[in-house]
Amino acid sequence: MATLSACGAPDATGGGDAAKSEAPVVEVTARDLSTAFQKNEAKAQMTYEGKRLQVSGRVKDVDLDMLDQPVIKLAGSGEVGGMGVSQDGKITDVSVSGLPKATAAEIDKGQELTVLCTEVSEIMGGPMVGGCTVVAAK
Repeated sequence: MATLSACGAPDATGGGDAAKSEAPVVEVTARDLSTAFQKNEAKAQMTYEGKRLQVSGRVKDVDLDMLDQPVIKLAGSGEVGGMGVSQDGKITDVSVSGLPKATAAEIDKGQELTVLCTEVSEIMGGPMVGGCTVVAAK
């Protein structure tokens, strides 16, 4: 099991890390988070923002973004042909960003991963979580 800690930037309300550390923890699977964003992005964003999300799922990919920072993809729902994209072109995988390279290097495709995150947003219609720590990797 790998563990890491990360600090997030202060949120728009000025509460910063202290407020986020007191926010309720919501457990959700990557599949359910993906489904929520597929059904209604605005509702999903309002449902999950400001909360700490404990997201679990199967690691689909361990990639680097254009700045060579790790992005872990957890398998979501509704994909066409295993491509991680829905029929209407939205991303279905859950992207986990902000993990140190050393932590990402210990995570392999196919593993079950659970992360605790303080941020949620969307990219091309799909969920992205950040400010994460690894809770469990099997």
